[in-house]
Order: sequence, then C-alpha cells, then structure tokens
Amino acid sequence: MFDSFKQLISKSKQQRWNREYRNGKWEYLHSLCELGHNSILAGYAGFLGVESVLDVGCGSGNLPRLLSGINFYVGIDISPVALSQLSERMGDAFKYQLIEANFDNFTPTEFKVDLVIFNESLYYSKNPYKTLQSYTKTLTPDGRIAISMFENSRAPEVWDAVDKLFETMDKTTVTIDDKTWVCRLLSPHSR
Repeated sequence: MFDSFKQLISKSKQQRWNREYRNGKWEYLHSLCELGHNSILAGYAGFLGVESVLDVGCGSGNLPRLLSGINFYVGIDISPVALSQLSERMGDAFKYQLIEANFDNFTPTEFKVDLVIFNESLYYSKNPYKTLQSYTKTLTPDGRIAISMFENSRAPEVWDAVDKLFETMDKTTVTIDDKTWVCRLLSPHSR
C-alpha cells in the first residue's frame, strides 16, 4: 500500500512538471540571464576535456547547446514533456540518450560518464547526500561532478551534503541583477 501511495505522489509530481513545461513556465531558462552559470558548467566540461556527460534533471535542455567536444550526452528528467522539448533542440552535434525518470529513484548502471552535472536540480532531491552518492557510481575513474545552484533557502543544506562527499576543485559565483548562482567542480573524496 505504501508503494502505491509513493507511485501516486510521483505521478502527481510528474503531471505538475509536464503542465509547467507545456505552459512555458520554464522557458526563461533559455534566456540570457541563465547564460552565466550554464557557461561555467560547459566551461568545466571543456577544461576537463570530457567526452561524456550525464545531465541530472536536464529539463528542456538549457545546457547541451553550450557543450562542445563531447561524444555522448545523457539527460535524465521526470517530465516527458521537457524531454520532448529537449529532443527537438538537440540536433546532431553528438550522440545522446534521454531518460524519463525521477532522479532520486534512478541511477543508470549501463554506462559510465566523465562528468555528472546537477544544473539547478539538486535542491529538488529528497535526500541530496544519498542522491550524490548514487550518481558518483556512474563516474569513470577520473570522473567529476559539477553543480550549479541558485541561492535559495535549500542551498545551504545541499552544499553541506556536497562537502561531506567531495573536494571542491573550483567554485565560481555568478550574479546577474539580484540573482546569484554558485557553481562548483567537484572530485570525490575517496580519490
């Protein structure tokens, strides 16, 4: 019975996200004010020379258009509407796979990637520490994690979870008008 309730809650969340993407609520993510933090994440990928990226909570795809030099992109999102919008934007610059899933309950096991990105998504996790542990398992031996988070009330709790698991290789703050994002490039402590 508890599993049925959890499935109902998950379906309700998915329906809300689908409605919001259909109604254009998230279109602002493709605007100029979002370019700064997305460029930092793409810059991390370029600096590291990564060939594969896993974009967790990818939405309708504000990051892939900035990535260059990669061979394989995987996007995970709970909303099939967002994934459909992303698919329309992708083009053929690199191979890609889009996966409909709640990222808290799903971790891909069939491949490894050089960089896992949480771009404005990690603060939606019910348990950021557990989620980060799970996605660390998808990294290649030299793989890294990159996170961008808008400064909000949940961000300090999420950064605490990050600090327990990772060494910060770089931290960049982007401020546009009265909005601030923190971007970090991370290496797992166990390395």
